[in-house]
Amino acid sequence: MEKQLGITGDYQYKALQSRNFLQSNWHYNKLTVIDQLLNLYQPQTVLDLGTGSGNLELNFAGKVKKIVGVDYHDEALIFLSAELKKRKIKNVSLINQNILELSGEKNLGKFDMIFIVDVLEHLETKSIDNLIANFKKWLNLQGKIVVITPNYGGFWPFLERIIIDKLTSLPHLGKMQHVTEFNSQKLLKVFGKHDYKLCRLTTFNTFSFLFPTKFLTRLLNNFELKLSSSFGNLILAVFEV
Repeated sequence: MEKQLGITGDYQYKALQSRNFLQSNWHYNKLTVIDQLLNLYQPQTVLDLGTGSGNLELNFAGKVKKIVGVDYHDEALIFLSAELKKRKIKNVSLINQNILELSGEKNLGKFDMIFIVDVLEHLETKSIDNLIANFKKWLNLQGKIVVITPNYGGFWPFLERIIIDKLTSLPHLGKMQHVTEFNSQKLLKVFGKHDYKLCRLTTFNTFSFLFPTKFLTRLLNNFELKLSSSFGNLILAVFEV
């Protein structure tokens, strides 16, 4: 899909570094959230499903003992592998595979935390159900699953359909990239079906990404996370078995 739409292997990395502060802040806020969760739960082993160009790996490899990143976009993993080598990061392993076929991977191991960021919305409902069922195979006792996905119960549909898809040259999201639309209740229902316990549920990137300085962006993003509004553009959910 990424290659068909012209999404390059270094897309997420370049988006984070972009001079367009709206785009940069959008991705920066996700890293702020991930940093807080790593500090809170202090996992030693992390499984990152849908690695992309590896913003998680490049920014947080020093906080954990091991990260395994999985993605089917070979160009993204080639880019990330080169960056890891350049930065002499040695505790990250990469698997070039569709995450929906990962259940057959015998030597994957178990993890303290699974991240699935900007991924579920790209999958069909049945595939999501199967993937969530498999998480139990890969989690250590009291391990956590972290989900970040667009919130179709808030302002996001307007942002996606009216601004991004109609007014920008970015590859269309609605019905082309994003095939399953989540709000908080739908996400809870999908995980609840498999007896996962909710640890945290909130939204963010409501308005915080609109400010040109990283200081203000971080400050407002932290406020949005604590506010626990249901209207933010991105859902953050943390589950455990």
